[in-house]
Amino acid sequence: MRGRWYLNGFDRTRGEDRWFRMDRVDGPVTTDGEREAFQRPAEAVAGLQLDPWVLGGGAIRCERAWFDPDVAPIVRRDLDEGAIVDDDDEGLVIELEVTNRDGFRSWVLSFLDRAEVLGPPELRDELVGWLTALAGDDA
Repeated sequence: MRGRWYLNGFDRTRGEDRWFRMDRVDGPVTTDGEREAFQRPAEAVAGLQLDPWVLGGGAIRCERAWFDPDVAPIVRRDLDEGAIVDDDDEGLVIELEVTNRDGFRSWVLSFLDRAEVLGPPELRDELVGWLTALAGDDA
């Protein structure tokens, strides 16, 4: 996913099924049991969540953004229907549960002037302050 290799397996230390990013594996990968003894689970393994606004373990916050109608199809394709607050000729408004504000900010900024953080107010103020500092004193 997104240019990296992942392995799904049972983590005996944590006692649960997990995803492992292969470039982070340090040391040998070990297996137990006989060769070819693996049986595929009847149900699919839960997918790997790589959305930038949920990476990390911060507090959950509901955050809103607006997207221009020209980029709305791209945003809509990557989100669950429940994230869409408003979708009309004026654009797409979404609300997400965010645990990584930096990831959310980067994702919204990837749409340049075709996206805008709507709230909450402190997130919008934080973003404006960050952009102003980035632009320097000449802004």
